[in-house]
Amino acid sequence: MDTTFYYEIPVIDKVLTINTPVFNDYAYVRIETNKSYTLKKCADLKIVRRETTDVSLIFNKQKNDTIFYSDRWDDVILLDKKHIYKKVRWYDDRFYVKDNKTKRYYIRNNFIEVVIKDNATFVVYQSNKLFRVLKPLSCAQPK
Repeated sequence: MDTTFYYEIPVIDKVLTINTPVFNDYAYVRIETNKSYTLKKCADLKIVRRETTDVSLIFNKQKNDTIFYSDRWDDVILLDKKHIYKKVRWYDDRFYVKDNKTKRYYIRNNFIEVVIKDNATFVVYQSNKLFRVLKPLSCAQPK
């Protein structure tokens, strides 16, 4: 059976849906408004599931009509036909600032970041130097 997890993305009123078909090396990702999250047959992104999965989704807090994404290992296949996704470099300096003391990258104030990690089973949210693991809203197993 497929497994589907829904993650509410704080601040921007969106829900990240991750569908992982059984016996499949891919996860299917969709971003929808918080008011209408239902699993649809079409997905926005197809992600290769590996232990090293590391896909970053970047949203502007005020104007979130474009979703920027980067993936460290070229694990993403873009399926979106609405042209709202734009690929950017990993740690693109338009979105990140590097702390010289710690050598860590933080998302800039106008943006939030959602990172899909570890076989597409772990989701981390970053805003204003705060990191938080997102827990699924619910789990559904479609027939």
